[in-house]
Amino acid sequence: MIGKEEAIQRGIDANAMLYDKGRKDSTQLGYVYDLALQAPDGPTIEIGVFHGGSFVTWACAREGRGQLYAADNWASKNMLIFEETLKRYGLKDNVKIITARSYDVPKQTRGTQFAFCFIDAAHDWTGIPRDMLVWPQRIMPQGILALHDYGVPAYKIRVVVKAIADSWNAIALWPIMGQVGSTMAYKNPQVRITPKALLDKYSITPGCKAALDKSATISAQILPYQAAAIYSLFKPFNKAGAKILEIGTRLGYSASIIAQACPLAQITTIDSSPVAVKRAIANLKQFTNVTCEYGVSWELLEKKNPSGFAAIFVDGDHRYALKDAPWYNQLMKGGMILFHDYSPYGSMPVVDALYDMSITLERPNDIEVLDTDGIGMAGFYRIGRSYR
Repeated sequence: MIGKEEAIQRGIDANAMLYDKGRKDSTQLGYVYDLALQAPDGPTIEIGVFHGGSFVTWACAREGRGQLYAADNWASKNMLIFEETLKRYGLKDNVKIITARSYDVPKQTRGTQFAFCFIDAAHDWTGIPRDMLVWPQRIMPQGILALHDYGVPAYKIRVVVKAIADSWNAIALWPIMGQVGSTMAYKNPQVRITPKALLDKYSITPGCKAALDKSATISAQILPYQAAAIYSLFKPFNKAGAKILEIGTRLGYSASIIAQACPLAQITTIDSSPVAVKRAIANLKQFTNVTCEYGVSWELLEKKNPSGFAAIFVDGDHRYALKDAPWYNQLMKGGMILFHDYSPYGSMPVVDALYDMSITLERPNDIEVLDTDGIGMAGFYRIGRSYR
C-alpha cells in the first residue's frame, strides 16, 4: 500500500480540486485517503472525477482491496487527462471507467455494493437530490459515503449539497464521520443480519410460528425468515373487505402465509403457468379467503386496470419486474407493494425496478429485508405521487 504523503503528492501533481493551491492546504486530500483506508474491503467508486486528482489519492489506500471505479459524464479532454494520470501511476488496468450522469451510474454497476463512494458531481437541485436517493442504497453495511462541496464556505453549490444531505440524513440517521474543509463523510450503520436472526426478529409476531407450521406441508419457494417477514409485514392489512394481490403463485406457499396473516382480507394470487395454478388450487383448498387465477400480471393491469389493493406481493417472472412496478398505482393510500428476490448481488431486474421507482417517487425504498448474503425483499408504501 502506498503511504499517505506520497498519495497526497500524487493528488497535487494531478491537479486535485481538493487541494487549496493558495493556502497549500492538502488536508482534504488526506481526509479522503483516510476514509478510503478505513472503509471495508470491496469495490470503491468516485462520481465526478474531472482530472482524477482526488481519485489517485484515495486509490493508494485500496491496493488489493477491491475493484476501483471512476465515473463521470466525461468531456473528452478530461477523460484523456485522467487516462494519462492512471497510466502514469500504473493504475490503468485496475480501474473501470464509466461514462454516465451520476444518478445513472448504478445502472452500469448492476449487482455492486460499494465499500467507499466519493461524490463530487453535479451540485444542482437536479443532480444531488437524485444522488442522495440512489447512492446510499449502494453502500454496503459499514461502508462510507463522502460528499465534496458540503456547506463551507457558503458558495451556492455548497449550500445545495448541504441542504439535500442534511435533509436526507435527518431521516437516514447515518453516523457522521466528520467534515474536513468541504468534504463530509457518513458511515452506513447497517450490519448484515443472519437468516436465523431475521427469523427470530419477525417470528415474534403473534401467530407467525403457527402460520409457518401450518404451511409446512406446501413446498416453499422462499426462505423461512422471508416467510416470517411476509407474515409480519402483511398482518397490518388484515381488515374486512381488504383486497390483497400476489403476483407469482407457484405452489401457493407465500399465499398461504398471507392468508393466515390476513384472514379477514380477500387474497387473489395469479400466475402465468396453468400447471402452477392447478397445483396451487389443490394446496390452498383449506384457505377459503384465497382465489387462484391464471394470468400475466402486466396484461391484467393493462386490460382490466384493477385497483383498491391494500397490499401487493410481487414474486413473478423477475425478468419483467419493471413491468410490475406500475402496480404501485393500484394501491390504496398507505398500501404496500413488496418485491421478493431483491438482491444487489443477484436478481438485478428486481433491483432495477426498485431503483426506477426510487427515482420516480423521489425517495429510497421504504422496506428492506436483507440477510448476510445481501438477498431478501424490498418495497414501498403508497404515499404521495404516482409511479410514472
